[in-house]
Amino acid sequence: MDLDVLLISACVCAIYFIVMWFKLRIEIVKAFLLAAIVFIISGGVMQVVSKYLITEKSIPWLILIHTIVSGFFLLIIIFQRFYRDPNRKIEKKPNVIISPADGRIRYVKKIDQGEVVFSEKKGRSFKIEELLGCNLLDRGTYLIGIEMNILDVHINRAPVGGRVVLRIYRKGKFLSLRRLESVRENERVTMIIDQGEFKIGVIQIASRLVRRIVSFVDQGSMIARGERIGAIIFGSQVDVVIPNLSDLRIKVSRGERVMAGVTILAEYGS
Repeated sequence: MDLDVLLISACVCAIYFIVMWFKLRIEIVKAFLLAAIVFIISGGVMQVVSKYLITEKSIPWLILIHTIVSGFFLLIIIFQRFYRDPNRKIEKKPNVIISPADGRIRYVKKIDQGEVVFSEKKGRSFKIEELLGCNLLDRGTYLIGIEMNILDVHINRAPVGGRVVLRIYRKGKFLSLRRLESVRENERVTMIIDQGEFKIGVIQIASRLVRRIVSFVDQGSMIARGERIGAIIFGSQVDVVIPNLSDLRIKVSRGERVMAGVTILAEYGS
């Protein structure tokens, strides 16, 4: 194997690994495996290119061509992962609230009625009504944030069955989800589902990479638990607002991985 091609392949894929891990917030193991796959595929292609198509090998040309080739294969893998829509065995256990999204739990916050959700630097704060865009949930709540990266399945599912009593699209900014104010200021779609005994909120929040939030259901629709309700293009976040029922038991914690339709976020009742 050509040593120059090998070193260039390793350097380019190392840069991709750092970007995926640090900037796109992909888990370190997944980012490493993805970079390794791209290194093997693009490295093999570059061996052929450098041997048969490039008569005068120059480091700048090799770097440029390898960046293009490896970027092409990386995008193919990412798009294949992103546009998956696997069938899920929906949790059938009664009296549970399931995750609407694949991803990692960013926060689990208990919010008493009227209490601010976050206290930010410089004294900025906001309330649950600002996040929802309405005040239909008129009791204390739990707020669970689920952050998705570009490799997660981006189909969102209903956490409970019931009627969609409200669906609001609100224009906003496209800030990085690393900035706390993005939870309040970014573009979003808010959905309130009336389960019969209580109402629950699902907020699809756009991120810097996202320019489109798709809804599969309309206001007034009846939906089943685990049914597909929408999708967000590329990395994004889904927040769930759960009323603080007297017998509510939260089953997840910060940093935990969850799967839409499968992972139980909370239980209630006996």
